[in-house]
Amino acid sequence: MPKKKHDHLTCTPNPSSSEHNRQNSTNPHKHSEKDPPAPEQAVPPPLANTDNVSSTPDTNIAIADIDSNLNRTYTLHVKVISKSDITPFSRLHGKSSGNRLSLMLADTTANLKAVAWNKTAERVFHAMDVDKTYTIKNFIIKPANKKYTSTKFELTFTDNTIIEPTNVDLPCNVDTVYTTIDNLTTMTSDSYVSVVGIIHRIHPPTTVHRKYDGQPISKTIIDIADDTKTSVSVTFWNAEDKTALYEIDKTVLHLQNAKLTIYNDAPQLSVTSDTTVLIDENNHRSKELLETMKTIPHDDITPLLAITNDSDYRTCP
Repeated sequence: MPKKKHDHLTCTPNPSSSEHNRQNSTNPHKHSEKDPPAPEQAVPPPLANTDNVSSTPDTNIAIADIDSNLNRTYTLHVKVISKSDITPFSRLHGKSSGNRLSLMLADTTANLKAVAWNKTAERVFHAMDVDKTYTIKNFIIKPANKKYTSTKFELTFTDNTIIEPTNVDLPCNVDTVYTTIDNLTTMTSDSYVSVVGIIHRIHPPTTVHRKYDGQPISKTIIDIADDTKTSVSVTFWNAEDKTALYEIDKTVLHLQNAKLTIYNDAPQLSVTSDTTVLIDENNHRSKELLETMKTIPHDDITPLLAITNDSDYRTCP
């Protein structure tokens, strides 16, 4: 496996384990739990629609200082930590549909989830790249839905959002709190968690059909383990090109904001459009796991959910 791959992140996170207060750090690839990625657009749209933009003087603000009264005249200086594919969505009973893009932004103070919809999603997708820094203004801030993210607020890009690239590197603060795999048994179903684990087993990909439109989608289940001698199964959707690069006992995955569900009384994880998957071979925690797991026989690893066949898992949402 090459030393430096497409999902290597240059900014250094500083998460800590809720169990051990470890110093961990971890370009991500993104997958939707529900939907396959939309095709890439050949020509990027313009960076911003500047019609009707407020002439109010800008005020720079840090992510940690955001509050629910923030208006669109503020400016953020951020680095893109992760960016999903553009994915189609359909609301209940097909009453509305469109495209969605999810990003994780960061500065020196905190993280911030960001979303864009439909034509704006296409524009932002081509305007912003992972590990690059930007100034952005004319956006909407609202309290985040804790069901889908661990950040306090969520930024929504609009047709009037202005995105300007900068050449100044921004030491980002990825304030992710990781938990150990054995601790997942104490957590609530349908919550979002972050874990680090080495790949213990890769199951053959299967094809299932989406509930809302019947379209086929590929599903790959990967077991990851840590030094608690415990493994958990992680479901990746439409990710065969990425998971094909993973190696058993060699690849360490840092999963941020993975969805936790309890099925048959056991935890399992799923990579959604809001999940960041990082690989950093030079990270302290990665090196630690690689060395420690060499001393633990495979048979000593206890799975949180033993897989006997694909029917042990829920069908694609």
